[in-house]
Amino acid sequence: MEKIVSETLLDWVIPRPVRLTSGPRTGAYRSGSVLPVGLFPEMSRADTAEFMLKQVTDDTYLHGRPTITYQARWPTGSGRGLKSFIQSASRVHGTSIVT
Repeated sequence: MEKIVSETLLDWVIPRPVRLTSGPRTGAYRSGSVLPVGLFPEMSRADTAEFMLKQVTDDTYLHGRPTITYQARWPTGSGRGLKSFIQSASRVHGTSIVT
C-alpha cells in the first residue's frame, strides 16, 4: 500500500505510530524519521489522530514516513539494574522475558 501511495502525484504523509493504546490525548509526543522508541513504546490513538490532523496544514513530513511516539523510556540510574527493569516491564505487559 505504501508503494502505491508514494508513487502518486498527491501530497501524502504515512505516519508510523508505535503500539496504539486507548489512552487520552496528551499532546506530548515526538515525531521524526529516526527516533529511539525505548522498550515497549506506546502511543494513544487520540494523540495519533491529533498528529494526523496537524499534517493537513504542516508540510514538515510531506512525502515522508515519520515515526510518532512518546518520550523514550529507558532504564534510569535507579540502582535497580536492567534485569529488574525488564522484569517489571514484562509484568506490566503480561509477558515473561526474563526469569
